[in-house]
Amino acid sequence: MTPAKKPRGGKPTAGQKQNNREINSIRAAAERAIAHVKVRRICSLPMPRASR
Repeated sequence: MTPAKKPRGGKPTAGQKQNNREINSIRAAAERAIAHVKVRRICSLPMPRASR
């Protein structure tokens, strides 16, 4: 889902603003969850050893 755009030369309605807030809060939570998964995966991988 994508947030509603501001109309050209106008302001978004109160309903559009509320809808955008709800969409953005869900998106932010999803992005945080993905970041946590990535960090956990990176931390769980063994460190590469330098060849001599």
